[in-house]
Amino acid sequence: MAVTATPAAVATPRGPCQVGEPIHLDVVPYDGATLTEVTAEAVLPDRDTLDREGGSFVWDRESDGLQFIEGVQYLFLASGLVDGRPIGIAFTPIDGPEPLRSVVVRFDPFEVVALPLALNVGGGALDAPWAGPSSVTISFWQATEWGDRILPAGDYAFDLETATLRLMRGTLRGISSVRVVEEVWPSGTSERVAMVLQNGRRSLNHGVGGAGEEIAGPVEPWTLSPDGSRLLMVGNRSQLVVYDLRLDRRWVLGRPAEYGAAEWSPDGRYIAATVFDTFEDTTQALVFDAGNLDAVAFPDFGVSAVAGLALPPLEDAWTWRWRNATELFTGTGSTLLLLDVETGELRTVLDDREPYDTLASDETTSTLALSRLRGTPASILELDEAAGWFDIPLLAASPQVGLFDMNWGGVGQWLALNTTPGRS
Repeated sequence: MAVTATPAAVATPRGPCQVGEPIHLDVVPYDGATLTEVTAEAVLPDRDTLDREGGSFVWDRESDGLQFIEGVQYLFLASGLVDGRPIGIAFTPIDGPEPLRSVVVRFDPFEVVALPLALNVGGGALDAPWAGPSSVTISFWQATEWGDRILPAGDYAFDLETATLRLMRGTLRGISSVRVVEEVWPSGTSERVAMVLQNGRRSLNHGVGGAGEEIAGPVEPWTLSPDGSRLLMVGNRSQLVVYDLRLDRRWVLGRPAEYGAAEWSPDGRYIAATVFDTFEDTTQALVFDAGNLDAVAFPDFGVSAVAGLALPPLEDAWTWRWRNATELFTGTGSTLLLLDVETGELRTVLDDREPYDTLASDETTSTLALSRLRGTPASILELDEAAGWFDIPLLAASPQVGLFDMNWGGVGQWLALNTTPGRS
């Protein structure tokens, strides 16, 4: 097993670690996970067990083999391979005999080791962002003591192969009785811009401590543009706001509406958003040209046309995610479409009578995985093949399976299919 404990050879003075400094975490073998090869004769956990403990299926595209891992939850596969082997990170069962911890899982052969803590995977539990082929991004929201060092609040790259943390970006986070400074950025015309949480209300403010003039708020989800120069925010005053950190300038995109999602394209050229218009009782998928936000104009009440978009609004549609810099998954009902933002062309990807619940795309192989609410639990769709989608037949042998998340790894060869308590 390449992941090993690396004790510190020499005690270092107590103090915060620096950007790029390696911090090694001790690992120990974990025998609470078991692997079962799924065959037509395999005995898998019953519904009650899955409802209580969850588990993870793993499908190998090359062999069409299916395996089930019992004793782990929320498995995320690394985007690459390590020594030709898939590797992933998961958690021990929440109601298990030990405190919640993270585990590193390897395949071919199967090995599991446990870390001394549960890592907070940045981006949320369902979307582990990978900082490299075997390095996942995690976040510490406040300074953490580890051995004789202090790990500052910030974003870290955790390498699954060496069990090493490296600080990528420290963030200034201050806590008082009424104010939490979650993130701070340099600004072109002011000292700093800060994202502040105070009394359950999040806002973007001028000033390091967030005590200056409010720029936007209340703010719910927010994301940085790929180049780190702009913030995209959804406010619970029903506004979509873009703020340019270099120009110290704000755009409010549209009149009040309920924005369900908003996402930058991979190159930051476009912004895709789903909006429910409370005035007209309609759902629209909107794509903004991020380089021409001055042209965006919403009409008066009762008119559906919007000026300054990259292409006309898609009525009764929702956005899902970007496939690449110019193609966006969108759809309505149980129909999934692929929108070419450059040409406006819509291509039907899925038009299935059975509604689907979860989708996972893999850019390296142009493949989509979907799970259904009824019938066969999971299917695979080759987007660039005329043959369309096909089922994972061995998964159908366990009809009690309910999936809540799927993610691709191992350069698109392996697919993790996670069950969870309460979803089977």
